[in-house]
Order: sequence, then structure tokens, then C-alpha cells
Amino acid sequence: MFQRPRFPLSVAIVALLLIGPLAGRAAAAERPDDVYAVTLPVDVTAESAAEARRQALADGQSRSFRRLLERLTVVEDWWRLPEVPPGDLSFYLRDLAVANEKTSDVRYLADLTVRYRPPETRDLLRAHGIPFAETVSKPVLVLPVHGAGLGAVLWDEPNPWRAAWLRLPPPDGLVPMISPLGDLLDITGVTARDARDGRIEALRAMADRYGASDVVVAVADLGSADGGSTARIAVTRHGSDSWMTKSFVEIARAQPDETAATFLDRL
Repeated sequence: MFQRPRFPLSVAIVALLLIGPLAGRAAAAERPDDVYAVTLPVDVTAESAAEARRQALADGQSRSFRRLLERLTVVEDWWRLPEVPPGDLSFYLRDLAVANEKTSDVRYLADLTVRYRPPETRDLLRAHGIPFAETVSKPVLVLPVHGAGLGAVLWDEPNPWRAAWLRLPPPDGLVPMISPLGDLLDITGVTARDARDGRIEALRAMADRYGASDVVVAVADLGSADGGSTARIAVTRHGSDSWMTKSFVEIARAQPDETAATFLDRL
């Protein structure tokens, strides 16, 4: 059985704040097919190119189906998602396409796009009692504030917390998270204090500028305790539903000899 994983705080906390809009919203009607399409790279080395290709396609289908189930559900339910044996995946498969193929005598590389059948996939999740959603939401704008009090920064450099968010890969879920450009309009529109104190008018204007539904303010305050580095992460979601707020706080500890940048990347 798939074990309950540990997630980066920056992903897990935001996901927890967004459970409300997603959980239990199982659609009754067919949704756009692209929600059920997953594209990923495959790279396998085997005894021959033909065997490498066979293994790559099988592995790609297993990984893509898992990624699809994670896309449709919330993070806190991932640990109980069903494990479908490779031989049973054809029941859920609609079609697949291969692009950018490269082969050698023993290696196979390609980009694999797999599309799955919505009704069968929905039935699988319903059978396990796992809520799901199929509609891509408007993006969520993330404002990473570093530090506390008068030393808090949002746009000023250095802001290693914002840099860590900018290094995150694009999310694959139904709730896109975006980072602001940090241009003059952003800098004059919202200050670190505006974000930290939840000044609704400024945050609403930023959300409107980026076409976002919600604004998530993630404040990282680095400190030390018992000889080690710690981070207090305070995340507040300012929601579009009458701009109600919801907050979450987590404390993390750096690993021995971990740099500040690596620590923040891990959060």
C-alpha cells in the first residue's frame, strides 16, 4: 500500500488552505478531456531498445495514472489513493501518444501523453470514498514575505523565500499557483506590511491584476533554537468568497549542515 508521504510545507500548507473549495466537488457531467491527459518524460535503459521502449511505456502509464489521481484529489488524501496493477490500467486507458522519441541500442527516451477515461476514473475514486474535483480553478497568487516586523521584505533583495518559490516547478494540479512579476505596479501596489497584515483592498487589487481567485501570503521567519536553524511559516489564504481568511502556522528545522537556500527550497 502507498505510504502517507511527507510534503514540502510550501506545497502542503497551500493545499490544506484550498481543501474547502475542492473537497467533495465531484462533477456529474463530463469535463474537458485535457484534465484527464497527463504528459511526462520517460527514460529507460534495458537489454535492447525494444525492451527499453516496452518498459518505458508501461512505467509511463503507471506514473501518469498516479499523477492523474493526485491531480484530481487533495494532498491529504494521496496516501490512500488506490494502487492499480499495471495489468489493469488498460481498463482506464483511452489512448496514448508518443513524441520526441530517441533510441540507442539499449536506451529509450520520449515524451509520453496518456489520456484516461473519465467515467471509469471517477468510479474508481468514488469506490474508495475519495472526494475529487475536475474543474481547473482560477490561479492562486502567492506573496512570499521573508522576515518579521520592520525587517520583513517582499520585493526587496535579498528575499530568499521568494527566490525559493520562483524555483518551484509549475504545479500539475487543478489549482494553479502563480508568483507575481515584481514589477513597478506590484511594488507600488502591495508592500510587505500590506501582505503580512492582510490589507484586503491592496490584496484584492493584486488578485484582480493577475486574474487570481485567492491570494496566499506565506511569511517565512528564520531563526535559531537549540543550536539549529528553524523557520516559522505562517500562511494565510485570503479567499474570494467574501474575502474570508484562513491561516496555518508550521515550524520546520533545518538539517545539519544545510544551507539557508537549500532549507527554504525544501519548505
